Amino acid sequence: MPIATMLSVQGQQEFGAASRSPFVSELTAILTGRQQMLLPLDDTVRAARMDGLVDRGVQEIPVMQIRGSEGRITDFDSSFHPLKQHLRERWIRLFNLIQQGREMPPISVYRVGEVYFVKDGHHRVSVARHLGREVIRACVVEIKTRAPLDADVDAEDLLKVAEYASFLERTQLDRTRPEARLHCSHLGRYDVVYDHILGHRYFMSVDQGRDVPVREAAASWYDFRLSTGDGGGPAPSTSRAPARLDGGRRLPGADQAVA
Repeated sequence: MPIATMLSVQGQQEFGAASRSPFVSELTAILTGRQQMLLPLDDTVRAARMDGLVDRGVQEIPVMQIRGSEGRITDFDSSFHPLKQHLRERWIRLFNLIQQGREMPPISVYRVGEVYFVKDGHHRVSVARHLGREVIRACVVEIKTRAPLDADVDAEDLLKVAEYASFLERTQLDRTRPEARLHCSHLGRYDVVYDHILGHRYFMSVDQGRDVPVREAAASWYDFRLSTGDGGGPAPSTSRAPARLDGGRRLPGADQAVA
């Protein structure tokens, strides 16, 4: 059998296997209660509040951190399994070229926090994931946002991301204390933290005989918690990784804090 024919048959078989995989993802979604869909770029940036663009050039990026798309969230699932039959021809053609050792041009992505969103190259990402590739070459444009985005964020987390972005806009804590990071596991908790900051602001204003700006009060509140852990809440952790705050001392309204 000619090599081209063998590759064509293999490509069709591999596409069939890749397109059947979403059934496993759907079962996982049912069992875990987590959605198995790609993150939409526009909704994510809107939630996290865009704060600038930086062209990072061509680099190798981790395939497993490509978890979103600009405009094609219905064509692939969160693991980049193809969901539509009209993707078959191009997917098989790219699979065959890669199997022949042909070098593919870099894909185009946006980076938001620790997550990459595909602008161009969805099929190449799908084939790369199916083949177990760890990295892929990409032209990267970083979208800076007010609220950080962790690698494991999904569509259900975007409301919490939006709440945190709103909290940062009101307090300017990411400007005055860029090392600070708070994490609340439930919706509405950032409003509780903000109320504590307003209370702190009131007493600052009384003590100093002036109207203290919220920005200044938020920085003072953070420094006070960091240095003393007063008020029944622990000081935010000085490590980079999110630290669960429990064990007898709790930061009012917040589950986690990172400095």
